[in-house]
Amino acid sequence: MKSKIWTFLLVITVIWGASLAIRATIRQRSANQELDDISMHIDAGEKENQRLEKEEERLADPDYLALMARRRLNYSFASESLVFVYDNEKSDKVAMTKEQGNKQLPNWRLWWQYLIGN
Repeated sequence: MKSKIWTFLLVITVIWGASLAIRATIRQRSANQELDDISMHIDAGEKENQRLEKEEERLADPDYLALMARRRLNYSFASESLVFVYDNEKSDKVAMTKEQGNKQLPNWRLWWQYLIGN
C-alpha cells in the first residue's frame, strides 16, 4: 500500500514539474516574440528617422524647394509661361459630350461606356 502512495506522489510531482517546464517554455517564447516585435519597431523607427533627416537636409536646400514648388504647385519664373497639355482622348470625350448637349443617354448605355470605354 505504501508503494502505491509513493508512486502516486511521484507521478503527481512529475506532472507538476512538467507543467512548470511547459509554462516556462511558453513564457520564454512569448518574451522572445515580444522582443522581436519591439526590435522590428525600433528598426522601422530608425529607418523613418533617417528618411526624415534626409528630407530635412533636402528642405534646407533652396534649389530643392524651388523644384518642388515648380512640380507640385505649378509655379514658374517670371520669364516663363506655363502650358497645360491635355490628352487627346480626354479632349475628344469633352468635345463629344459638348456635341451631345442636353441629350440624355439611357442608364444602361452610360454603364456600358463606363465599363467598356466606348
